[in-house]
This record gives sequence, structure tokens and C-alpha cells, in this order.
Amino acid sequence: MNTGAPALDGEVRLIQTPVEQLKELRRHGEETLVGYDAATGEIFIDRSESGIIPAESFAAVHAAPLEVTPEGEIKLHIFVDAASVELFANDGLRTITDQIFPDAESLGLELFAEGGTAAVDLDIWKLSTEDEKEQAPRSCVGTDGNDLLTPWEGAKGALQFDGLGGNDVIVGSAGLDRIEGGAGDDVLRASRGSDWISGGQGNDLIAAGGGALDNVQGGAGADVFLFAAETRDGHRDRTVIGDFKTGIDAIDLGEAEVVSHKSLLGSLVLTLGGGGDQIVLTGVARYDDSLFL
Repeated sequence: MNTGAPALDGEVRLIQTPVEQLKELRRHGEETLVGYDAATGEIFIDRSESGIIPAESFAAVHAAPLEVTPEGEIKLHIFVDAASVELFANDGLRTITDQIFPDAESLGLELFAEGGTAAVDLDIWKLSTEDEKEQAPRSCVGTDGNDLLTPWEGAKGALQFDGLGGNDVIVGSAGLDRIEGGAGDDVLRASRGSDWISGGQGNDLIAAGGGALDNVQGGAGADVFLFAAETRDGHRDRTVIGDFKTGIDAIDLGEAEVVSHKSLLGSLVLTLGGGGDQIVLTGVARYDDSLFL
């Protein structure tokens, strides 16, 4: 985007709807704004009316400072897919990434300037993989509020979830994922892949054990590790909890039971009935009832 002069207020406005419905959409208020505010000298993504708003804090404007060139120009490189918007300004000097939940038929695009004029040199192209299928985004980042983060359609693993602040609910995909709860009392649900899970701060509920090898860090706080639904899936899985705090953290086995336990290389290994899943408690030497709810 070329603002023409550094004092002009230029914006790129993305409306998630077919072009012929733009007037209707303005009335219903579903839109994502991406642009540059000359008054503040900032690029921004405004997702406050972007579609489904899972929490009040999700309706936010995220901004970053950006200086225009001596010629009064800025360059915005914008990537949009079904569930996210990525903004790269001046060849990556500043970046902003946001998740959005627009209607599936929201496909329109509008450009405008307020309080001035802007000369625009615009290229639009379709992103695709080599086989021409749409590629799902790889990261899903929450806000400082309470977020619900789940895999999007087409996701096949190798995803990263970060809840940041708030009491979040995060559900991983069927593949290998990295799940970070961040601050707050979070509910983290891994799936069938071999996942890396970190609860972060707060009293978290972490459901793991569905992958061949899950690595879990509960983090600060009193955490509960849930295995009840994962022990009878017909697979022999192993979950390593790297920071289990005896007397503070707890394991919830539900209807599962420990059929054997042993100390091995400074860790306590619990073997469960059913599929023979194992829970490894790193640094824990003693087996007793204080480990469980």
C-alpha cells in the first residue's frame, strides 16, 4: 500500500463476505480491518467485529509502530485464510498475527482511505500447496482473556497453540502438537499425536496420554493430570510428566487403575490396566495415594 504522503490516513479494509453483500455486511457488522493509522503511526488489525467472538477480550485491536519511508510509502503484505490474518509491514519490519472466526462465505475485499487520499499498488494472489489444496495455518494464539482454541478444518498436526493469559480451553489435533496454556487456570486436551504440553502458570487440568509419547510440563500451580479416557484406546502409550509436584499436583485416573509401578533412573513409572499405558513421573521416587485425586 502506498499512502502517497506520511500524513495521510490509509487503511486496507477486509470484509469477510461476498463483494455484492458489502452493504448488507456493514449493517450486520462482520468485518476485519487491516491498515495503517497515520495519526498514531501504527499498523493494526481490528478483529472486534470479525465474526464469532469467543470471549469479550477477543474483540480487540492489535497494533505496532511503523515509520513510513522518506517517499511517504508503506508496504503491507497480508495473508488471509479461513481462520487467521497475518500482516507483514515493510518487508517484515513489523508483524501482527490474529485468529478470526468469520462466516465461511465471507470472502469480500474493500480498500478505502479516511481523512485523505491514498495511491495503491495492489497485487492479489491465491495461496496453495503443491497439490492446489488449501493449507491450514500452523499456529493458533489466544489473547489475555478466556479463549477457546481448537484445530481448524483440514489441520493434520504439527500445530502450535498458545493461550497467553486468561482461563483458556485448548484442544489439540490428531497429529503432533505443541500446546501452551500460559497464565490462568487452563484446560488443555491433547489428542492422538505425540504432543508437547505446558500448563504454564495457574491451576491447570491437562488431559494427555493419547499419543505414543506425550511430554507434559504442568508448570506453576496445583495441576491435575487426567488419563481416564485415554487408557482403553487399544494403544500402548507413554506420558512423561517432567515436573510433577507431590502433594500439590494430582493424577485423575477415572475408572482406570495402576496395575504395577517401579522406580527407574530417578523416575516413577506407573503402568495402567487396559492398553498398558505408562505414566512416567520424573524425579518422583515414592508411590503412594498422595499422587492421586
